[in-house]
Amino acid sequence: GQSCYDPDTNAEVVNDWTCSCHLPSEGYAIAKAADCLIKECLISCPSCAGTTCSDQNQTCFDPDESSLSLSDWLCSCPMPYMGMSSTSSIARCSIDECAVDCPTCDTGKLCEGAGQEC
Repeated sequence: GQSCYDPDTNAEVVNDWTCSCHLPSEGYAIAKAADCLIKECLISCPSCAGTTCSDQNQTCFDPDESSLSLSDWLCSCPMPYMGMSSTSSIARCSIDECAVDCPTCDTGKLCEGAGQEC
């Protein structure tokens, strides 16, 4: 929802009214309805997007922050892991130790160093 506020109700002063979105959405406009956004990834609570992803060391992504598009957030895996969640859930992260170059993934380098494919 939104709240309207008219700072000057004098009949000669027009188009100075504002609309502000109610929490947890954000938005503000002058002389028109506000575009309300809900940043689901920034809301922290036990079952909220940001907490759900960060508790798994994953990054939260909300493809549509409009207040009409809720529960469409996704979690993605940190590098060098791969994986993206389905809507409103944690990602199933995997790693191809032969394909990645990272400090803890020596498998591919060891094989290549011995003239072998991983």
